[in-house]
Amino acid sequence: SRSVEFFLSRRRRARSSVCRRKVAQAREKRFTFVLAVVMGVFVLCWFPFFFSYSLYGICREACQVPDPLFKFFFWIGYCNS
Repeated sequence: SRSVEFFLSRRRRARSSVCRRKVAQAREKRFTFVLAVVMGVFVLCWFPFFFSYSLYGICREACQVPDPLFKFFFWIGYCNS
């Protein structure tokens, strides 16, 4: 009887440990997804500005981005930060 109780209590603890591990993994997975979304949005908002800025540095006259568009790219990135 004591050995059965001991076995059952060990089994319950093992189940709760597995459950806690699954909950922790789900929380970590959700955090990773949120972090990826935040970083992705940051890159998408700043990429046009840095691309047009780099383009200006490489070929000033031939690849000129219109000033209003350049300012728009800048403000999209700036507002994102």
